[in-house]
Amino acid sequence: MVNRSNAGVKNLAAASGASEVPGADIDRYGTGVAGFPAPHPSTRVISPYPDIHEAMHEATTADPENPRSGWRVVLMLGWVGGILGYSTIWAVSRQIGLPTWWLGPRSTPSPIPVMSLPFLAPVLVLIGIAMNLQRIALYSFLAAIVTLGIAAGDAYTQPGLALAQVATSIGLLSTSLAALIGGGARQGRSHMTAKPPKAR
Repeated sequence: MVNRSNAGVKNLAAASGASEVPGADIDRYGTGVAGFPAPHPSTRVISPYPDIHEAMHEATTADPENPRSGWRVVLMLGWVGGILGYSTIWAVSRQIGLPTWWLGPRSTPSPIPVMSLPFLAPVLVLIGIAMNLQRIALYSFLAAIVTLGIAAGDAYTQPGLALAQVATSIGLLSTSLAALIGGGARQGRSHMTAKPPKAR
């Protein structure tokens, strides 16, 4: 179709006595239009990706080091759930009159910094996620171990509440471990399948 149009334009130019019609030569990719010059190369948009597969590869690569990683969302939801869990334990402890070691009796409660200990690790991890902190999955795992240590303080005095705290800590540990292993495996696969950059 392009060759026929090209030949037709040339025949028209010959019949009219014109030596050449500007833009009559249309290349095989159709970059020009009959009667009009092709756009100057400087006006064409050049994609920063020489290969569309490289763009797709970069867009789908996710790991805990990446601020856009889905694992960060998983960690955030897990630690928000941890805060809700410890808030429930706080409320139940006050209602039944069996204080945890970090709450203390209702008549003589613990200092506010001590009462806030179970919430310190979740808040710090959430701040790290919001700041796109590197190695956040590892820090989350270590923070979950700290919460497990806090729960161990009630193992002998309040075993029921200690069990609820341990369950919350195990949930945080599982979430952190899944992000740590899953993100690392995804990162390893991305390195194995990565192609060397093409010369531009």
